[in-house]
Amino acid sequence: MTAPGMIVLALLAWGIFTNGRTAILLFFAAASFGTLAILPPAVTGGASILPLPVAALALATWLLRRRGAAQGVVSAAIDPRALGLLTAFVAYGAVSAIVLPRLFAGMDVIAFRQDLVGATPLAPSSANLTQSAYLAISLITALVFDRLVRDVRDRRAIMSAIVIGGVVVVLSGLADMATGGTKILAPLRNASYAVLSGHVILDARRVIGLMPEASSFGPLCITFAALIYFLPSVQPPPLSRLLSLGLVAALMIMGALSMSSTAFFGIVVFTLVAALSQLRQAIVSRRKLRWRTVYAGVVSFSATAFVVALLVLFQSSLVSTVTHFVNTLIFEKAQSSSFADRSMANDLAFDVFAKTRGLGVGVGSMSTSSWVTAVLSNTGFIGAMLMGGLLLLTFARRPTNVVDDGLVTGLKFALLTNLAMAAVAAPAPDFGMLAAAMFGSIAGLSARASAQRLQPVQVRATPVALMREPS
Repeated sequence: MTAPGMIVLALLAWGIFTNGRTAILLFFAAASFGTLAILPPAVTGGASILPLPVAALALATWLLRRRGAAQGVVSAAIDPRALGLLTAFVAYGAVSAIVLPRLFAGMDVIAFRQDLVGATPLAPSSANLTQSAYLAISLITALVFDRLVRDVRDRRAIMSAIVIGGVVVVLSGLADMATGGTKILAPLRNASYAVLSGHVILDARRVIGLMPEASSFGPLCITFAALIYFLPSVQPPPLSRLLSLGLVAALMIMGALSMSSTAFFGIVVFTLVAALSQLRQAIVSRRKLRWRTVYAGVVSFSATAFVVALLVLFQSSLVSTVTHFVNTLIFEKAQSSSFADRSMANDLAFDVFAKTRGLGVGVGSMSTSSWVTAVLSNTGFIGAMLMGGLLLLTFARRPTNVVDDGLVTGLKFALLTNLAMAAVAAPAPDFGMLAAAMFGSIAGLSARASAQRLQPVQVRATPVALMREPS
């Protein structure tokens, strides 16, 4: 076992048996370590056991040690008003992974195995098992957070851990930039995945942090930026104003430095959702739109316009460079080989969906470049209906009290940003453990109040949320 792997396991063990809320912090911090195999792949038969799923299981272990927690988890798992639809989706996915690859064997698919290029005949593989396992862990994560957000102390720990997780993401990006693609970070990149750390666009090296590639690091940055932006904070207002805005800006910069088209799409979605949140708040409470909001908007717009004007007047070469950069990343993207490969994978996914008469080929049988087509091609019509029902239920949920309204709304906005990026880039039906945490948190905050439920935590808004705070 490597030294980093031993450290991770020791921290998780400490979180489980001594200070459980450390496990919450480790869960969000572990999201940055997408290339660290806790156990050497040579020992696990080539499989890479990453810190995030292990941290999710450790968090579940700690939670289940509480009295009555297991009963609550089971209740949420089977209740269609809670997370029953997600349980049904995962259960159907597991069955499909066993049955459908054998039923439709020989059909052309894009396999998950990295040593295969292009379409290959469908056959049962280890990917059916691993992808089903990831889905199961995502379900466990959602059920855990459904219970955690009901406790005021755990809720505080979650919001603080999200901030720490964002800091770790930024630090991983800085570490990647500082090492310049050398082997210094090799102990943290021992997973069996191909690490694409040498890609260059317009003479600029793409930042990947401790993820396998820029297209996974960039969306991770934007997801944490959305969580920190939209969720309330437990920090005092002056500190919150500085730290949260600075951290969001740093995450956005790191996402942009990844030069991932998915990350840039996420930034656009994030901006639109942020504008939507302000508009929603102005409509809900007209008193919210005070002089402070208008003044901040005017000053921000004026400062931006002034800076842009200076750049145009005195740095014309910079303007041409930016124009060329945008043209390379966006407009020439449609002529790139990666775009052609993604389009082919999605076209084949729709073809597979049609040829199987809407049944799909089973979880883990086909890789695509879109979460939507992955759900359709892997789990078919049944899986798509279950996931669609879960999404409708999630975004239609309402909190049980006024205090939780900001939390639930913020989680919805962050989840929307995350799923939008997944819709254009995710290769598998698994929506990821961070999204699972948001699914579970929204369900838990919207559950009917019970006698055992603690009072919701009184939190102050983040700097960007201060303008949305009730008068």
